[in-house]
Amino acid sequence: MKNKLTLLKKLVVTLILISNLFLFSQTTAVYDITFTSTWNNQDHGTLPPGPHWSDLVGATHNSDFAMWNLDKKASLGIKNVAELGQGNELLNEVNTAISNGHADFFRQTSFSPNNALGIATFTGLQIDPNYPLVSLVSMIAPSPDWFIGVSAISLLDESNNWKSDFTIDVFPLDAGTDSGSSYTAGDMVTDPQENITSLVNISPFGTERIGYFTFSYRGVLSLDEFEKKQPKIFPNPATNLLTIDNLIEFEKIEMFDVTGKRVFKELLDNVSSYSFNTDRNENGVYFIKLTNKNNSSTIKKVLIL
Repeated sequence: MKNKLTLLKKLVVTLILISNLFLFSQTTAVYDITFTSTWNNQDHGTLPPGPHWSDLVGATHNSDFAMWNLDKKASLGIKNVAELGQGNELLNEVNTAISNGHADFFRQTSFSPNNALGIATFTGLQIDPNYPLVSLVSMIAPSPDWFIGVSAISLLDESNNWKSDFTIDVFPLDAGTDSGSSYTAGDMVTDPQENITSLVNISPFGTERIGYFTFSYRGVLSLDEFEKKQPKIFPNPATNLLTIDNLIEFEKIEMFDVTGKRVFKELLDNVSSYSFNTDRNENGVYFIKLTNKNNSSTIKKVLIL
């Protein structure tokens, strides 16, 4: 009798897992996200020489992770984006959130053209309903510590349905880490660090938006579509050989340890699958970064034993 109950419990658990997998695959949504700049001399003061944007970077996550919040202090990752246009430390912060089950992936893409009126787009983002929040940032460059972004925008509505197309206006923000008051001011470290604040109506800015995000709903992936489009990493955990399938859209593989140190890099040339040895890597959690031909990246977690 005991063995029958144990078997029944295992069967129930298996059915629940299969059901959850089916539900997940059926409800994975696809969005395009575009930032369009409206940065100009009339609304935002005389622009500096060589006005441009750093790469647009961010993540999808749940409510247990906050990339940045207005009236809260900026993390080191946000500070580095706002002051230097560098996203490596923010990548480390997101990787930690991924490892803790609070984020799904990190994304990065460049502007085209990279000038005051540039546009940055993420195409075909696959959004897990368990991680429906989107946070994104980019540096206003050059500047002391000014940036734009969105924080924890949910792609699910109050009824847990995927939202249709919508637009969000964005305005310049101050990271609270540098006290410079002009685009080309020298370094003036803010000590103690202040909270992130709005720069609306604070010189050189007025009250007009500096750009806007467009979230375009493209539909829901079926199980077959999800499996075909999603890069597959196996075995996971891995012991001595790691294989990645569905790579035809990607041109670079990188692997990082939990400290952010890159331990592997390979350029791809129109291949659908790639394998490499992991027996020289210490046991632990690693992150596979896949970069596509549009310079957009996705992060996957892997365990090496």
